[in-house]
Formats: sequence, structure tokens, C-alpha cells
Amino acid sequence: MKNLINKHLLAIFIIFIIGTINNRLHGQDIGIGLKAGLDFSTQLNNFQFTSGDLELDLDPSFVTGYNLGFIYRNRLSPNLRIQAEPTFTKTGARYKESFVFRGFEFETDSESRLSYLQLPLLLGFTTTPLDLQEFPKPWEGTTYQAVLGFYGSYLLDARFSGTNSGSPIGVDFEEEFSEDVTSRFNSFDAGIVLGGGFEHGYLNKMGMEARLFLGLIDTTNPDQVEIKPNNLTISITAYYVF
Repeated sequence: MKNLINKHLLAIFIIFIIGTINNRLHGQDIGIGLKAGLDFSTQLNNFQFTSGDLELDLDPSFVTGYNLGFIYRNRLSPNLRIQAEPTFTKTGARYKESFVFRGFEFETDSESRLSYLQLPLLLGFTTTPLDLQEFPKPWEGTTYQAVLGFYGSYLLDARFSGTNSGSPIGVDFEEEFSEDVTSRFNSFDAGIVLGGGFEHGYLNKMGMEARLFLGLIDTTNPDQVEIKPNNLTISITAYYVF
């Protein structure tokens, strides 16, 4: 069932790109592009993992991931545009602390890695683009923008992996592990986006943005959608729009 859903989402992506290319041919107020960047993510709530008689309650810290995606933008006025960005993003959290198992103390150095198909929908407020200035054509230059909006995400995969170590009964112990924990997370996340950046160019533009993504859903509850912020991501992304 999950593979079928993933194939449908891939088909939607392809249709989206074909549609944006077709729209690009009908006016310069439409732009399409590509983006890639780094994600620095964590979770606001402790990560709880249970396997047999092992029960972990881990305090999360930041971990580095990445994002890859497409950009579709439509200019509404000289200083306002709407933007959609279907994106694959890799987020999660890191855990490094001690825990007690069967009376012995161990250390874990582990992380959760969550793969999402994400769709941010944004309003962009920008300084006046050079391509709207009077002719003759100006030199290429830099414009600045702020963005805000919301996003929805669908969980493709989640893994919990790392190394547990300790010295039970005086013998050094170290074990690597990797667990599929997709079923322990909610399949959906949604939240708000805030950010800003700059871009350089005339009609074809290169840019960079920093953004904050705050998820408003308790993604650790797989059974129901509950408003409880959990996923937090800071992204630094470079892009090219033509």
C-alpha cells in the first residue's frame, strides 16, 4: 500500500513539473527552478523507544540533514509573489546520553532519520525585481526577500540507528543497531515557515535563503492528529530560478 502511495506521489511530481514548464511559456511572471540545501533539525519532545524490556526516553539535539526540490513561483505584483516547493527532506534528531538496562548503565549515541515529501506554500515579499524596471535593460543586481507560509509533509521512511555501549559486569560492550520506526510516527506533519534571503540576476536568478520550519503536529503519536509542536528545522538553501 505504501509503495502504491509513493508511486502516486511521484506521478504528481511529474505532472507538476510538466505543468510549470507549460505555464512558463505563457508569461515571465511565472518562474520555475531547482533548490538544494542543508537542514539542521531536532524534536521538541523526548523520543521514546520500546523494544522488549528496553525502554528509552531520550532528549533530542540537532542533527544535520538535507533537502532537494523544485520551485514554482507566480508574481502577483512587483513586490509580492506566491511560491510552491515540492521537496524531499531528510530531518530527525540526535540522542547522546546514558540509560539503565537490566540494572546496568549504558551510553547511546544514536539518531532518528525521517524522510519526508514536503510541500511548502509561501508568500514572498521582495524588493523591486530588476526585470520590472524601465528599459534599457539594467545591469544584473541583487534583490532581497522575506517569506512566510505553511507546509504539509508526508512521511516516507523513519529509522532509529546508532551505537549502544557500556561495561556490564566489567566487560566492555558496544553494539550498533538500526530499526525501522516508521510505524511509530504519524504519517503526516504540518506547520509554519518563516524565512528570508537574497537572489542575484535579471530573468534567470540564483539565490540563497534561511528558513525556520516549525511542525505543529505531534508526529510521535501515530494514531491521531494532535496539535503539539514537535519537529523543528532550520534550513540553508541555494536555488536557481529561470
